[in-house]
Amino acid sequence: MAGIDRSVVLAARERYRFDIAEGTRSAALEVDGLVVGEVATGAQLEVRLRKDAGSVVRLDAERHGRTGRLKLGLLDLPLRPDQLIELIPHDLRQKLRRETED
Repeated sequence: MAGIDRSVVLAARERYRFDIAEGTRSAALEVDGLVVGEVATGAQLEVRLRKDAGSVVRLDAERHGRTGRLKLGLLDLPLRPDQLIELIPHDLRQKLRRETED
């Protein structure tokens, strides 16, 4: 599931509980893309809004959508070079272009 990125938005009063099922061989808790710990069989995780949590702002929804579609498209290999270049941040692309032109 790591290749599929779906956000979950909670209302202020909502809570979710995840029960790690018996027989689960290995599970990790990932927060904001970082693995923060292992989760044992039988564990219960509760998710709720944190009052001092940060806000998420999407500045360019179209670019975000293209990037997401491209990442999912990685499953449909082979990729064209013009598709791969979209995964490189804009400022790094500019730098690489300047270096190859010199």
